[in-house]
Amino acid sequence: MKKCIYCGADMEDQAKFCSVCGNLAQNASEDPYPPYGNPNRYPPPAYMQQRTNGMAIASLVLGIVSVFFNAFLLAPSVLAIVFGVMARGQIARDPSQGGSGMALAGLILGIVFLIVYAVAIVIGLFIGQAALESWEIYFHV
Repeated sequence: MKKCIYCGADMEDQAKFCSVCGNLAQNASEDPYPPYGNPNRYPPPAYMQQRTNGMAIASLVLGIVSVFFNAFLLAPSVLAIVFGVMARGQIARDPSQGGSGMALAGLILGIVFLIVYAVAIVIGLFIGQAALESWEIYFHV
């Protein structure tokens, strides 16, 4: 004799249905309820949302600012380079952080506009020196 797993009533071994509750006869070892979703019963891997590195954002913002306001001692370009290098190092050490592309873009903008404005300053100094010499020659100062 076997027992009904739903109501506990005694059933004959060959019975396909319980005579008391009418449910399908199953062995106690069988799971009466099939699993929902994944039949392996392992939860799906959790999606880990990447946090964007703050220094990567700062590097990109300073790189963009350096396009327009780099005349102030080239500080935005230098800071964009420093923050970009630091952010890329932090992102390489901690894979849960994102923003590698922003850090690289800020780094590139910082380097390019540091060179552009440094060359512009040197050219301006040469032009200024030439103008001063021509001024001295013209006015005999």
